[in-house]
Amino acid sequence: MRGKNKDVWYGRFRDDVAVLDGPPKRVNRNVRLGTREELPTKRLPQRALDRHLDQINDMHYRPLPKLTFGGFVKQWERDYLPTMKPGSQDTAKSYLKNHLLPFFENMLLSNITPQVVQRFVSSRDVAPSTMIGVYGILRGIWRTAKAWGKVAHDPFPRKSINLPDVMPTNREPFTPEETQRLIENAAEPHRTLYWLIAETGIRIGEALALQLADIDFEAGVVRVRKNMNRHHGFGTPKSRKGYRSPVLSPELLAHLRQRYTKPEEFLFPGPKGSLTYHRVVEKLHELCKKLGIKTRGFHCFRYANGTLLVALGTDVKTLQTRLGHADAALSVELYSRQVGAAERALAAKLGAVFAPKCTQAVAAA
Repeated sequence: MRGKNKDVWYGRFRDDVAVLDGPPKRVNRNVRLGTREELPTKRLPQRALDRHLDQINDMHYRPLPKLTFGGFVKQWERDYLPTMKPGSQDTAKSYLKNHLLPFFENMLLSNITPQVVQRFVSSRDVAPSTMIGVYGILRGIWRTAKAWGKVAHDPFPRKSINLPDVMPTNREPFTPEETQRLIENAAEPHRTLYWLIAETGIRIGEALALQLADIDFEAGVVRVRKNMNRHHGFGTPKSRKGYRSPVLSPELLAHLRQRYTKPEEFLFPGPKGSLTYHRVVEKLHELCKKLGIKTRGFHCFRYANGTLLVALGTDVKTLQTRLGHADAALSVELYSRQVGAAERALAAKLGAVFAPKCTQAVAAA
């Protein structure tokens, strides 16, 4: 027992610590087990100490290296980061540079506890959605550290970290009328690009990667197999569900058959293969301003497609398949917020029941 009044139990034992170069080093440990009030008999702190001893006396136990978070991140960036998609690599590097390394860089991995993680989450003045992303990268790095034998404990016990709530994003799709005006007033190849995305709901990167060979005229489908990243050239679709073959309308098929002839030809050619993301966005914004339409990005064609599919009564499975979402619930969450005629009729009935008579008279007038 130690402390001012010798009222705190401590446990002492020896442990091995791995060093990066050389054999393991033996160190003395001294851990606080609890107060006399919490553990009134000697048998109780002995049981608390046994939990530490059982772990290091286990036949499968390996000494853990005395490694800082920043030191491990260097290994992680060298060996694991290249396996991630290019866009995810950029995001991870940004989160590490701006959030994780400033807080954790010189901290030993063994000292990162749930309390430390919670202090990190609470101390960063960032948008809730950003914190959720940063937290996800931190957990991914930790899973790798555990798989590589660098740590044994888990500072992310289930439901123990209080994360900020993320409010749903207010997405504003192009209306069917706006979409039609944009398609009709666009010059080629942008007209075909807008038409294809609006009809199929494919992502802009998936569209820019398409070649004529990806159009199966006999089956009447477009086969999505590639994705153009903004800065890294061509890669794979966003997820496994991104590999899909949306059916095309007879009108769009006839248009594509008439416009393109070479199988290896990009549908939307540019100076170095396909058009670039920045170029097509610039053209879309110019056309929106010219037509007096609120300036929005290409995802609003995709939102317009998903919203219209829901309004037309499309089943959830078909909705998920056409849009390439990994989770069917995401499809419903994103595109079922359209206020339908049935709900408007219900609101009118509720108003007739609850509204004061004078208000109803004004509304009727």
